[in-house]
Amino acid sequence: MTAPVSPAEAGQWLRRLGEAASRTDCSSCDCLQGLITQLELDCPGIAAAAGALKVPAGQMHGCLGCDPCGPGQVFAD
Repeated sequence: MTAPVSPAEAGQWLRRLGEAASRTDCSSCDCLQGLITQLELDCPGIAAAAGALKVPAGQMHGCLGCDPCGPGQVFAD
């Protein structure tokens, strides 16, 4: 089991994620939204900051297959 992500570290991931979203469609892609969800699970204290990047489930779309996928790469890191 790994240690929880600190709020500061989660904030850095959120900043990286925002920078990696190079297309308008990135904000509602499940690549980006999946990492936000994972960060919320790993660091419950980040929910307020992450909420600004979240979209309702009905507005989310699957991966568009961008190459490279900026949010997907951040998630993989």
